[in-house]
Amino acid sequence: IEENSDEQMVVQLSPVQLAKEIKLLEKQMYKLASDLEFERAGEVRNQIKKLKDSQFKAAL
Repeated sequence: IEENSDEQMVVQLSPVQLAKEIKLLEKQMYKLASDLEFERAGEVRNQIKKLKDSQFKAAL
């Protein structure tokens, strides 16, 4: 999946859907970290950051 298609998907999410998605990803990230899967946890953290950043860009 390309960067642009990810951003377009995020913009289409409502604030409630976005919050649920972030919460789900955070849960997944903490599970990976507790299982010592730090590299994969870092990837999920980056996804969360992209979602949060796109939320603020969409609000502007």
